[in-house]
Amino acid sequence: MLHSPARVAPVVVAVVVLSSLVPAPLVASAEPERHLRQTAQAEGGGGTQSLPPGRVTCEEAPAAFELLCAVHDLIIANYVDAVDGEDLASAAAEQVREADLAERTDGEPPVCPLPSPGFEEVCEAIDRAQDTAAAVEEAVRGMVGSLDPSSRYLTAGQYIRFRTRLENRGTSGLGVAFGLAENGRPCLTVTATCRPVISEVYAGSPAEKAGLMVGDELLQLGDRFPAELGCEAVSRLDRFDAGDEVSVTVRRDAILTVTIRAAQLAIPVARGMVVDGNIGYLSLDVFSSTADGAVAEALGELTNPPISGLVLDLRGNPGGYIDSAVGTAGAFLPDLSAIVHLLSRDRVETIRTRGRSISPDSTLLPMVIAVDGGSASASEMVTGALGDQGRVTVVGRTTFGKDTGQTSYHVGSAGTLAGVLQITTLRWFTPDSRSVAGGIEPHVTMDLPLCLLPAEVARRAVSVIRPRITGVAITSEPPDGTAYVAGETVMVAVTFDSPVVVFRNGGSPTLNIRVGDDRRIALYESGSGTRELAFAYTVKDRDADPDGISIAADSLQLGPAEIGLVAGLEAVLGHDALGADPQQMVAAGPVTPTRPDIFIDIRGSTHRTSIERVAAAGTMEACGTADGGDLFCPDVVVSRAQLAAFLSRALDLPTATRDFFVDDDGSVYEEAINRLAEAGITRGCDPGGGLFCPDVVVSRAQLATFLVRSLGLGAPT
Repeated sequence: MLHSPARVAPVVVAVVVLSSLVPAPLVASAEPERHLRQTAQAEGGGGTQSLPPGRVTCEEAPAAFELLCAVHDLIIANYVDAVDGEDLASAAAEQVREADLAERTDGEPPVCPLPSPGFEEVCEAIDRAQDTAAAVEEAVRGMVGSLDPSSRYLTAGQYIRFRTRLENRGTSGLGVAFGLAENGRPCLTVTATCRPVISEVYAGSPAEKAGLMVGDELLQLGDRFPAELGCEAVSRLDRFDAGDEVSVTVRRDAILTVTIRAAQLAIPVARGMVVDGNIGYLSLDVFSSTADGAVAEALGELTNPPISGLVLDLRGNPGGYIDSAVGTAGAFLPDLSAIVHLLSRDRVETIRTRGRSISPDSTLLPMVIAVDGGSASASEMVTGALGDQGRVTVVGRTTFGKDTGQTSYHVGSAGTLAGVLQITTLRWFTPDSRSVAGGIEPHVTMDLPLCLLPAEVARRAVSVIRPRITGVAITSEPPDGTAYVAGETVMVAVTFDSPVVVFRNGGSPTLNIRVGDDRRIALYESGSGTRELAFAYTVKDRDADPDGISIAADSLQLGPAEIGLVAGLEAVLGHDALGADPQQMVAAGPVTPTRPDIFIDIRGSTHRTSIERVAAAGTMEACGTADGGDLFCPDVVVSRAQLAAFLSRALDLPTATRDFFVDDDGSVYEEAINRLAEAGITRGCDPGGGLFCPDVVVSRAQLATFLVRSLGLGAPT
């Protein structure tokens, strides 16, 4: 507290905060008391200023003016830019005059101090007011208001409410979040088919205790719904005073109606979920004092078992504590990485990571940050740090654009806390020394309205970091310079926008190419871990293409294999067509009669005859060559259920009249399996036992037998 006559500054128990809410909160630190500039001296140097009659220095001021002097001195000593005392005085005097306070009608005003010579007009304005304390507070607001929009003076009550908001407390309701969906797909306005659904149920909330669940479709919410609502209104539906009794009707498997009593909510600052089995989604509402710890805890849960990519959702996050922002950014950066440069009145400081990584993989995890115009201050610090360090792709809309930090000071009068002064004490810059004033532009602009379900936000955001094919090209040339002939190899390169890894999973990627009117299969050769994958096709005797080899759009096939980032994030495999190239012609050659053992890896197979028949019919081809002979790869697999669906569609089989098997009930392939059985193509995996074994894998050799039965193929010639 402030004391006279030997007045010193309040103890500076402050933490710099980056927030677009309202002034920053205060947390205790052990910084010692220190004397501010002696206001009895002139601003330009030493010497005692000459005081007008009836005025005193701040050291001699009555208790009623301690607040005025303390705020003045704190601004002069700590504001990020040098401040002219005359400007402070003019702003303070104007604020007091415009406050329209009741004029003094009796008694002498207390002796007014002069923090600087220009404050005479401030004292004159205060002297005219009956309520000296009210006039002093107006003068304080005038001084602070002359600085910048982020500097403010808060009463004790305002400060408490702000701290409550910054810690994600003080909200009351049922404890749910809503999004909009239409038959599982995103939509933006409530209609007969676009309905609010519960996207989150907060742990320990009244909604959780009442049994509401994520995915429930909202039919009624008190007197607020049904109604014609847009996206933003839906995201704010759960706003009820504590104690309100709210009738809620939802549709799950059936219609459920419950009455829930609203309560004060303790909403977790960080909330995570896994989407589609391998994408982590982490939403952070505000950088509270515990936010970095909450992020660490949520990330630990998301990455066990491992995920392939992460979306950090900072939409609508207004900022918070600088320490929490630094801790959160540091979780995803290697040790000693620069996070932010801080510029204050007397120094420049670079903050770096110090062993903050949550786990070894968190610094390598493919990552996207989602932002919008409500992402401010600490959110922008994290986004700027990870963006400049090349760790993330930023998606969404331009951020708020707040590049300053504020420090809070408790100030008082007559030994009592009067309020909290927040003034801008620093500017900050990203690791590349960029200012975020004006906002951070995302790498990829996309609409991510707040009513989108979290899973949809994750899918849209992560799509931008999936590897994509940038080109397909034939890289070989005919050895004779004119046309390929049988036995020669055609090489094709598939190029991606980032290095990819091929996970074989017992199979291998293939690439369909066109040789004349025929589809041929180029086999994967090499390139895993690079941007370019190589595929090879060996020209056959029967091949001919006078126009040149071509490749249709979207011809890359995976089978059981996968292509993606090293962390497992799958690539997007769509690509443009490659037209016929006259430099890639194939010369016609003699047709070699089919030999009984056309494939060297089917000798002794029980499916040998079937394989030879489908090969002779041109229905299936070699998968490669080895030791001078063609390979069929009879053990490469698909599931029996998938095979049933393939055959049913290919043969256009009629609907079955009965159910043949007991182990495919509820399967999406059940109808296809029954059609195959009624056509006599399959008798199941246990003839007479009623079992089909839909999940059992089928080798290429078994597939050949199915095809012979289905197509009625005769013996090869």
